[in-house]
This record gives sequence, structure tokens and C-alpha cells, in this order.
Amino acid sequence: MIEGKRVGANQAAGIATCVLLVACGGQDLSSADPDLLNTTPSYARDVRPILRQHCESCHASYGPILNGVELDAYQSAYSNRVRVVCTAVAEDRVSDYADALRPAPRLGVERPPCDGFAIDSMPPGTQPRLTAAEQLVLLRWTATGANP
Repeated sequence: MIEGKRVGANQAAGIATCVLLVACGGQDLSSADPDLLNTTPSYARDVRPILRQHCESCHASYGPILNGVELDAYQSAYSNRVRVVCTAVAEDRVSDYADALRPAPRLGVERPPCDGFAIDSMPPGTQPRLTAAEQLVLLRWTATGANP
């Protein structure tokens, strides 16, 4: 129901797609699940496949662990979640998730979102960037508690 009016499943899916387009800077989300904003992402189901595809060639226990960041295990990904998300998402998405992207305070002083991390710098070079839907999954995972 939207503002007192009933909507059908197709209308609801269309509305969800519009919301996703706005949330993801207008990038094409035609392949994204329309329920993306209604689910709580988990590491095992949603995040691990993204990290496996885009990050593990440089950040895994079975290979190089560049900059001490290991992402093939939940605990390590959880510990590095702010760094991972800040370096993997486009700058225009950071403000929408600012509270979830604040690094730990230094000397008791709150830090701005993504402070100390190069936003949208991973994967490096000419490697494919994360899609808008993949970025949204990482942002929502971090914002909703980074569930295993």
C-alpha cells in the first residue's frame, strides 16, 4: 500500500526499481533484485560472492593479503567493513550511508565518513568496478549490522 492506495506486484516492483535508481545514482539496475532494499544482506549469501569476484585475488588467506586486508572469512571482512565499503563504492553514495561508514574515533574524536580511505579506489587499475547493485549490497550490509 502506498499513501492509502493499493498497488499491484508489478507497480510495487516498478516503484522499488525507481527507488534503487535514485539510491544508486541512476546507474542501470535492470538486473538487480527489486527486493534489494527490503532485505538485510548477509555475508555468506550476499557479500561473499561480491568479494570473491572482485577482491579475493588480492585479499584472501590462500593468496596475497595486500595491506593486511583478508576478505575470504567473515570475521576479517567484518573487521575491515568500513575500509572495504569506502574503497569499493562511488563517492556520491557515501553521504547516504555516512553513519555506517565512520571509522572508529581517534582519541575520542568522531571522524568523518570514510576518513583515511580512498573512496572508489578498489578494485584497482582496469579491473571491473562493482555494479551499482553490488555497491548497494555492501552499503546495506554495513548499515544493517554486517550480519554473517
